[in-house]
Amino acid sequence: MSISEKEKEILVNQEVELTEYEQDILKSALKKIDLRILPAVFLLYVASSLDRGNISAAFVNGLVAKLKLTPTQQGNLTTFFTIFYIVFQGKSTAKN
Repeated sequence: MSISEKEKEILVNQEVELTEYEQDILKSALKKIDLRILPAVFLLYVASSLDRGNISAAFVNGLVAKLKLTPTQQGNLTTFFTIFYIVFQGKSTAKN
């Protein structure tokens, strides 16, 4: 390998030392990101918890009687809801 090829080679796992000023800028940027993203993530988590709790509340409040579900069908409905919830939860949080 010639010197020019070595210079073009991508270096992996290189440590970069930041100056104190650059560290302050990085901390400031991360704080801004945290303050903007964390409230939204919290609200999504709460909405998700409410959504999962709604299926149980629906069973108690007459869904079983209206749809004339047997205990087996009620269990199957809960199982399918959980399976689909897990499958699509992974896709919604996956990185691009």
